[in-house]
Amino acid sequence: MPSRVPLRDRTSLEAMHTGSLLSHMRKLQACEESFSASDRHGYEAPLDPLATEFIEFKDCDEWREAHLLVKDILAQREHLPTAEECRIKRLARGQSNNTRER
Repeated sequence: MPSRVPLRDRTSLEAMHTGSLLSHMRKLQACEESFSASDRHGYEAPLDPLATEFIEFKDCDEWREAHLLVKDILAQREHLPTAEECRIKRLARGQSNNTRER
């Protein structure tokens, strides 16, 4: 089933938890490229995202606006290091402690 992402305004996106916002971004990225490239082309009429309140294809202005909006909000959020980043930092800290003891 293709991705259907509900249209959301800036206020509702800003109120979302960072994990939910990342999930919303993944759903946007999972949308099909265009209606003409989808398997629905030829037997179904294209739907207007404003009328349905859902984004289904990346080639519409609503998708581009939603994608930029989510990226902008995420850019303002605090960056939490990944497990790999924490491991590298911990190893570096351990190595610097070992050199001081000698």
